[in-house]
Amino acid sequence: MLYDRDSKQFFIAPLLPPIMMPIDALRQRFQAVLHCKYPRLDQDDFGALFSVHIFTALILYILCVQSCGLIHIIFSITPMDILMFLNHVKEYRTDRAACKDWHMDRKTYRKRINFVLYTLFKTLDTIKISDRAKHSLFSLIIDGTVCPILRPNSLIQRPWYSGKHGYHSIKYEVGVNPKTKLLVWVAGGVPGSVHDFRLSRLTMLRKYIRAHEYILGDKGYIGSPHFVTPKRGPCTEFQHFVNQTIGRERVLIENAIGRLKNFKILNSRFRRCRELHPIYFFVIAEIVNIDLRFRP
Repeated sequence: MLYDRDSKQFFIAPLLPPIMMPIDALRQRFQAVLHCKYPRLDQDDFGALFSVHIFTALILYILCVQSCGLIHIIFSITPMDILMFLNHVKEYRTDRAACKDWHMDRKTYRKRINFVLYTLFKTLDTIKISDRAKHSLFSLIIDGTVCPILRPNSLIQRPWYSGKHGYHSIKYEVGVNPKTKLLVWVAGGVPGSVHDFRLSRLTMLRKYIRAHEYILGDKGYIGSPHFVTPKRGPCTEFQHFVNQTIGRERVLIENAIGRLKNFKILNSRFRRCRELHPIYFFVIAEIVNIDLRFRP
């Protein structure tokens, strides 16, 4: 809705096509803002501060600008917003400390963080189950992971408590391609007390897997014909060798989860609304998937 000063009336503006800015101009703008904010920042320092490669941050900025179109002009997405969001999920400081560092009030800080979050959630789409390994012994390697949250202030807090980890949490299911080492499956957002095997049923993973395909999992997935898991309990020398081989293959999924947990927002108690946690998790998983192409 726009305002016409001559007629002094409001009217609905027609929908305009997305405005495509040249990539070179966006790259130069990103580098200028980065050099202004951090004059002596090299690649190692950038990775320690934002937990991604500098090219990953540049790609996120370009995707946000190209996906917003007219909204980009209205809300003015800047490289500073991308850097602020990456630092937010990496450090996960309090709003007071972050606002002091970025020189803005709390309301503006939350507004910019939320806008970048929802824009990335709408734009990024690199995790697809169709990218699993087609001609391999295992189609994907899967495992569950939990993220701590604050204790819910209600009578329904008990399902969110994980007795295994000893705190309230949200559980997700993550899968990687054993050949490309990229994330191809992210699902979940269920209470932390849900078992891994039950989570795989809730996410309906089996309907995407064909009869001749197999999934490599840990002992939490024992009982499904599609899962190859280590043997539980006493085993022979050959079975012990098989368990060691499965453990060596499962290093890929453990490394992928470790890349996710490098972001402190997933490794510390989530202070925001619980319904926002799955959005943060999926966006960070997409960011990690892009970053794996530059930093395997």
